Amino acid sequence: MDKSLKEKFDTPCLVVDEEIVRENIREMQNEADNNGCILRPHIKTHKTPYLAKLQVGAGACGITSCKVSEAEVMADNGFDDIFIAYPLVGARKLERACALSKRIKRLILAIDNLAQAEPLALAAQTHNQVLEVRIEVDCGGGRTGAELKDFEPLVTFVEQVPGLKLTGLYTFRGLNGGIADPEGSAQREVDLMHQYAEIAERICGRKLEISGGSTPTGREVARSHAFTEIRPGTYIFNDYMMHKECGAPLDRMAAKLLVTVVSVHKDYVVVDGGCKTFPTDPLLGQPPYYFESYAYFPEKPQLRLTKLTEEHGMVTAVDGNLDLKVGDILEAIPLHICPAVNLQNKLYIVDRENIQEMAVAGRGMLQ
Repeated sequence: MDKSLKEKFDTPCLVVDEEIVRENIREMQNEADNNGCILRPHIKTHKTPYLAKLQVGAGACGITSCKVSEAEVMADNGFDDIFIAYPLVGARKLERACALSKRIKRLILAIDNLAQAEPLALAAQTHNQVLEVRIEVDCGGGRTGAELKDFEPLVTFVEQVPGLKLTGLYTFRGLNGGIADPEGSAQREVDLMHQYAEIAERICGRKLEISGGSTPTGREVARSHAFTEIRPGTYIFNDYMMHKECGAPLDRMAAKLLVTVVSVHKDYVVVDGGCKTFPTDPLLGQPPYYFESYAYFPEKPQLRLTKLTEEHGMVTAVDGNLDLKVGDILEAIPLHICPAVNLQNKLYIVDRENIQEMAVAGRGMLQ
C-alpha cells in the first residue's frame, strides 16, 4: 500500500483489499465446484453483509454463523439459507431460533447431546414447527461434538421426536497441524465422519449431508469427494496464522491493520493500536507456531509487537533497526483475523482508488 493511500485513513483501522478478496473467494469457490462440493462460508471472519453477498454471488449456497444474533443480522440483509454451527442453550435463544426459522427459507441448527436436543424439540413443538438439525462430531478440535458412545442414542432420539428433522452431520477440525500433511489431516476427518455417517444412516435409512472443512482443510476435504459441504471462513481475508499453518501467500492477505507511530524511544516505538486493535488469542512463544509478535509487518519484517496495553502497542526490532519516526504509518497482518475484525466498528474496503467505509454489522453479537 503506497504512502498516499495510507494517509487517507485515520488509524488504527482495518483496510480490506477488494481485489484480493474477490480472488480468494473465486479460488475457494472453484475448488468446491470442481469437486462437486457445496461451499457454505463461515461469516464469523468478516461479519459483513456486503462481503457475504460477494461469496453467495460467486456461488456459495448460503452462509454459516455461530450465533443467533449473527444469523439475525444476516437475515435482515436478505440471506435466507443459514446454518448456525453452534449448540443453542437457553430458552431465549431457542425462541429466537424458532422465530428466525419462520423468516427465512432454510435454517439449520446444531446439537451434540440430548441435553440440547430435548429442549430444542420442545420449543419446536410449542411453536408448531419442524426444525432442521445437524449433529456435530468432534473430529479432533477438542471442543463441542458428540462422542461415539453417546451418538447412537442421540440420532435415535432426533429420528423419533416430533419437531426435529435430522438432515446431516458436521464437524470442525480447524488447524490441520502443519502444512507438511494436509492430505493426511483431511483424510482423518473423512475417516471419522464416515464412521459416524454409517451409524446415523443405518438408523435413519437415508443419506445425510456431511459438512466439514475449515480454511486449512477445506480444499483437501472437497477433493476427497466424501463430504457434501465445506465451511471455511478465514480464506476470504487470510491471516498470518494461515500463512504459518497452510502456506497462504503473503500477497493473498486481504485485510491489514494500519497503525501510526505516536512516540519514539531508544529501543522501541509506540503505535496507536493496543489490545483494542490487535487480537491476542494466539499466545506468543507457544506451540505449534511460536509466534514472536502479535502481528507481522510485511514492509518491515524485522519489527516485533510483543507488548500491548489498551491503547498502546510497543514495537521493537530484532536487528535494532527501528528507523521509524512519529507519524509513520505501518501495515500489520494480524495473527488471527476473525477477532481482529470483531474489534472494529467499521472497516474500509479499497478497490483501487475507491474507498468504501462499511459497518461491521455482525460484530459483538454475543448471544
